[in-house]
Amino acid sequence: MSRIVKSMPGRNATRSAPVSPDTTSDALALALAIDAELSRAAHGHPGFSGAHARCAGDRVSVRYHSTQEPFLLTLAQARAYLVRLQTGHRGPHWEAQEVRT
Repeated sequence: MSRIVKSMPGRNATRSAPVSPDTTSDALALALAIDAELSRAAHGHPGFSGAHARCAGDRVSVRYHSTQEPFLLTLAQARAYLVRLQTGHRGPHWEAQEVRT
């Protein structure tokens, strides 16, 4: 199975690649965990309205506001973001990346 990811400036590259069942399972598990954390974070973050995470093949789709286009995170980015959320970070993934560097 292959898929195409549409590119948006500054977000994700267009690509076509096979998606393995194991990778999809990892993405689903990460999406569910991030979604649960975002549900908790939404109560304390004024910019979060309709925040959620979903599995998107071998990526995790994250949306912070219902009118916003989703961001596609790689599995590595999603894992790092989940760790930050679980340790108290309450903001979007790019703020978590800035803190780590």
